[in-house]
Amino acid sequence: MFYPSFIFILGLIIGSFLNVVIYRYNTGRTLSGRSGCMTCGKKLSWYELLPVVSFLLQRGRCRGCCCKISWQYPLVELSTGLLFVLIYLQLSATNWFLFALYAFTVSILMIITVYDLRHQIIPDLFVFLFVLAGLIVPFFSTGLIFPKLALAFWGGLLTALPLFLLWAVSRGRWLGFGDVKLA
Repeated sequence: MFYPSFIFILGLIIGSFLNVVIYRYNTGRTLSGRSGCMTCGKKLSWYELLPVVSFLLQRGRCRGCCCKISWQYPLVELSTGLLFVLIYLQLSATNWFLFALYAFTVSILMIITVYDLRHQIIPDLFVFLFVLAGLIVPFFSTGLIFPKLALAFWGGLLTALPLFLLWAVSRGRWLGFGDVKLA
C-alpha cells in the first residue's frame, strides 16, 4: 500500500518536472539535458535539484551567482504534491490507472495555469492533451459512458459560450481565445 507521504513526494518530483516544461516550452530547448541557473547558466548538481528542499537550503538563491530563484519552483512543486495527495485520498487508492489519469490531468492544468500566468497564452498542445484526458476519463469511471461524454460536451460548450462572447466583444483585449478553447 502506498502512503500519502509517498504520493506527496511523487507529486513534488512531478512538479519539479512541470517547472522544466513550463520554462523550456517554446524556447527551442528540449526537455532533456541538465538544468541550470537561468541567470548565470551554472549546471545544477543533484543536491540542488531536490524539490522544495534545495530552494529552502539555498535560501531561494543560486549557489553560483547568488541571483534570486523564482518562487514558482517551490510553489508548483508543493501544489502538485498536495493535489496528488488529494486525488489519492479522494479515490481511496482503489484504481491506480484512474489516479494516474487524474494526476496527468492535474499536471496539464498546472502547466496551463502557470504558463498562462507567465506568458498570457495557453499553448494548443496542452489544451489538446487536457481534452484527450477528459475524453478518456469517462471510460474508466463507473456508470454509462455516453451520457457522461454528452454532458461533458454540452457543459464545455455552455461554459465556453460566455467566454467566447467576451472574447468577441472585446476583440481579444479582455481575455484570450485560449481561455475559450480550454473551456
